[in-house]
Amino acid sequence: MKIIKLTTYLLFISFVMVSCKVEYKNDSQCDKLKYITFEELRNIEIKIDLPKDINNSGKIYIYNNILLINEKNKGIHIIDNSNKQLPINKAFINIIGNVDIAVKEGILYADSCMDMIVIDINDLNNIKVLQRKLDVFNYDNVNNTDNINNNLSDYCGYDLDKGIVIGVSK
Repeated sequence: MKIIKLTTYLLFISFVMVSCKVEYKNDSQCDKLKYITFEELRNIEIKIDLPKDINNSGKIYIYNNILLINEKNKGIHIIDNSNKQLPINKAFINIIGNVDIAVKEGILYADSCMDMIVIDINDLNNIKVLQRKLDVFNYDNVNNTDNINNNLSDYCGYDLDKGIVIGVSK
């Protein structure tokens, strides 16, 4: 009886494994990767925009009555959480390649690929970008772009000489 159950189980597992299909992007899709150069990245102004919906959240950081929610590789949502029952989405800071954040004494530190952006968030009505510190982090195109377009890093090679992957052309 045990042999029949074991055989049935093994047949079921074999069937499941055979029926699983892994789809990979073809080379033409990988050829459509959109890049910007490191110089272009550094020339893009870090803008404080109106609030946006959260679509692909990353890290959540709490500082005093502020929630900082990373939108993977796009920027940071700033939420006033003074009233816990009614948090107010105050702003969105556009930062390409942002995946990590930290705050000390009202100063927000955020990565932008290999650079660090320093932002004063002491007054949520007057958020100010203070500076961009160059080459603070080692840049890894695969990890930084992992969530841009369906985990392209699983099956597309990157050409760091072309710069930073920011998406895929249609």
